[in-house]
Amino acid sequence: MERLKHFSLSALMIALAALTACSSEDNIVNDQPANPTEPKMYTMTIQASKGDASTTRGLAFDGEALNVIWNDGEEVEVMQRTQVTPEAWTSLGKLKAQASANATTTLTGELQGLKDASGSIFPLVFYLHSIDMNYTGQNGVLDRDDNATKSIEANYDHAMSSTVSDFTVDGNTVTVSGGVTLTSLQAIVKFTFVDALTGNPLNATSLNIKGSQYMIESMNPTAGTKLTHELTITPASDTNVIYAAISSLANSNFTLTATTEDNKTYTYEKSGVTFKEGKYYDVNVQMLPEGYVNLARLTADYEAKNGDVLYGTLANNVKISIKAGATVTLHNVSINADGAWTNSNWAGITCLGDATIKLKGKNIVKGFSGKYPGIQAAHNTVANAAEYTLTIQGSDADELIASSNSKSTPGTGGAGIGGGDDVSCGNIVIAGGRITAESNGFAADIGSGGDAGVDVCGNITISGGIVNATCSRNSCGIGAGVARCMNMTITISGGTVTATGYHQGPGIGAGSAGSCGNIIISGGTVTATASNSNNIPSAAAGIGTGNVLSSCGNITITNTNNATKVTATKGANAVYSIGLGLVGNNSDNFCGTITIGGTKFYDGTNKTWASEELENALKAATFTYPAP
Repeated sequence: MERLKHFSLSALMIALAALTACSSEDNIVNDQPANPTEPKMYTMTIQASKGDASTTRGLAFDGEALNVIWNDGEEVEVMQRTQVTPEAWTSLGKLKAQASANATTTLTGELQGLKDASGSIFPLVFYLHSIDMNYTGQNGVLDRDDNATKSIEANYDHAMSSTVSDFTVDGNTVTVSGGVTLTSLQAIVKFTFVDALTGNPLNATSLNIKGSQYMIESMNPTAGTKLTHELTITPASDTNVIYAAISSLANSNFTLTATTEDNKTYTYEKSGVTFKEGKYYDVNVQMLPEGYVNLARLTADYEAKNGDVLYGTLANNVKISIKAGATVTLHNVSINADGAWTNSNWAGITCLGDATIKLKGKNIVKGFSGKYPGIQAAHNTVANAAEYTLTIQGSDADELIASSNSKSTPGTGGAGIGGGDDVSCGNIVIAGGRITAESNGFAADIGSGGDAGVDVCGNITISGGIVNATCSRNSCGIGAGVARCMNMTITISGGTVTATGYHQGPGIGAGSAGSCGNIIISGGTVTATASNSNNIPSAAAGIGTGNVLSSCGNITITNTNNATKVTATKGANAVYSIGLGLVGNNSDNFCGTITIGGTKFYDGTNKTWASEELENALKAATFTYPAP
C-alpha cells in the first residue's frame, strides 16, 4: 500500500506493471474516419479475464466465497503511456463487458488516439474502476441495491492489468499478443460485530476504519485519486454486519470504531493486519466500549486516564499508572500474575494522586519488585497538603487479588495494597469488592511497607466488601508493617474483614517496631488473628501491637445498629487478644485507651485497667464482641 502514498493514476499503473497478462488474441475492427484530420477511431474486441475465484476481485457474493463474474455493461478504461519522463498517460476510451457468470468476458468499445507501438513508450493498461469510490452514502452491503448505486459491487470493483507492450497497429486493426487479466487492487472484508462484554450482536450506525497504511477513498480519473488513512461507512440502517472494500494492507495497524444508535462508541484495535488484494475475509470483531485499554497490546508505559477500562493480560514489562484524579475500571486484568518480571522498580499499578479503582470480574495485580506493592496508593509529598486517597469499589462478585512479588527478593517490604520498602503511601479506602491482599514479607497486606526506616502511610478505611488480608512474614494483615508508619488511623465500618498477622504481627494494628494510630471498628464482621508460624509462637495481639517496639493508638469498638461482630485471637505467646501483644521483657510496646461497647477497658494514658475482670476478658485466647 506504500506505493499509493503520493498517488496518481499514472503512478498506480507503474507500480502494477509487473503483473502478468494471460494469452488470447485481440481483434480490433473499425472504419476509417470520414475526416482524416480527426483522431482515428477504433472498435476493440478483446477477451478479458478477472482471473480465478481464489485470486481476483469479482464481487458477486455466494455463501463464503466471492464469485468471479462480469456484469453487463461494466466498463474497462484503456490507458496508454505517452511519455516516460515525466511519466504521462492518456485515456483512449472505455470498453464494455458482456454479462458473464465466470471470469472471462468479451470487451467491446470505441477508442481514439491510439499510438503505434513501435517504441516502448506506448504500452497499454486496462483499468476497471468506478468513477467515484467515495464511501459517502455507501450502505455497507455487498450486493447491488435496488438503485444499483450504494453497494460495494456497484462502486468498488477495482482491478487493473499489467502493462501490455506487445501489440501492433495495422490500419484500423490492432493485434495484441494475448488477452488481458485484470488483477484486483482490493480485498473484500465482511465485518460482523459482537459486544465483547456481553457476547451479543452489536448493531452499528456507522463504522470508521483506520489503518497505518493508505486506503483509497476516491478513484476518479478526472479529479484524481484521493487517499486516506481512514474510511467511514454509514449503512442505511443499524446492522452488525458491514462489508468494506479495503486496499491491500501488509502488517498494518488497524482500528475499527463503531457508533451505535444510542451514540455509544465501541472500538477494536489490532496490529500486524494483512489484507491481500483479491481475497475475501470474514471477520468476527469483538468490540469494546470506548475507553477500554487492552493490556496485551501495550508496548510502553501507560498512564490510565479518567474513564479508562483496563482489561486483558499485560504482555510486556511496562509500568501501569493511574493519572491523578482518575477513576479507572479493572475488568478481568492480569498484571504480572506469575511474578516473572522481578527487576523493575515499580508496583503492579501505581497511583499518581487521588484515584478510584472500580472492579469488574477477576483481577490479579502483582508488583514487579518485592520492594513494591501490588497497588501503590500515592503519597502527597507537599508539606501540610491533604493526603491522596485510593478508593476501591466493586460488588461481592468482583474480585481483586493484589500482592507484592514473592518471586523477587523474599522478605522485602512490598504490601499487597499500600506502600513498600522506602515507598510511602496515602489513604486507602475499600468500599466494596472481594479483596485479597498479600504482602511479601515485612509489609502489611493492606497498609505500609516494611523493613528498616520510617515511611508515611495514610489512613485505612473499610466500609464494605469481603476483605482478606493474610500476611506471610513478621507483619500484620491490616495496618503498619515492620518499622513502618506513623499516626495511621484504621477504621472499619462495614463489610466482612478477615485479617491475619504472621509470626510477630497482629491481624490488625502494627507489626514489630511498627507504629499505627487509632483503630476504630463500628460495623461489619471482623476476624483478626495473630498467627503462629513455623512452630514459633506469636507474641502479637489479634488487634493491636506486635511483639517488640510496636505501638498503636486508641482502640475503639462499638456495636453501631447491632451490626458489629468482632473476633480477635492472640498469638500463643501474647498477653492480650486486643491491645498489647507483649508486655515487659523490654518490649517497649505501647497501646492507647481500649474502649469496647462503651466500656473503657484500659486507660492508655495511665496504663491502668478498669478492672481485673475486664483485663482477664482480653487475656483470653479469643475475645468475641458482642459476647456470644
